[in-house]
Amino acid sequence: LRGNGIASKGAEAVRDAMAGSALISLDLSWNPLGKMGGFAVADALTAPGCPLKEVRLARADLDAAAIVALCAALRGAGAPPVEVLDISGSKLDAEQHEDVAKHVATMLGLNRTTLSLRSLR
Repeated sequence: LRGNGIASKGAEAVRDAMAGSALISLDLSWNPLGKMGGFAVADALTAPGCPLKEVRLARADLDAAAIVALCAALRGAGAPPVEVLDISGSKLDAEQHEDVAKHVATMLGLNRTTLSLRSLR
């Protein structure tokens, strides 16, 4: 689904379609997901038994709030076994980098399955 012009409503449809799915890789990179699309992906990650191992959201117009929501979804009890997370090219102001980095660090400290992270640049 990379680079298909999927915006927030499309991300919500993907979230809904993933319910009960065995999908292990999701690539929504190069889509204008924005904040609400990022929230939809975070919601998908919190679904019980979500099997995703790879989540790629590079250059998806994610803002700080969306990244924080993704980190929260990946640090909670029952978080999916995501091994690869790509949030590179996100739209952050310089002053947001430190705050987002703290959330990413907390998520990595609590989620022992994430092995690869592309973030913030």
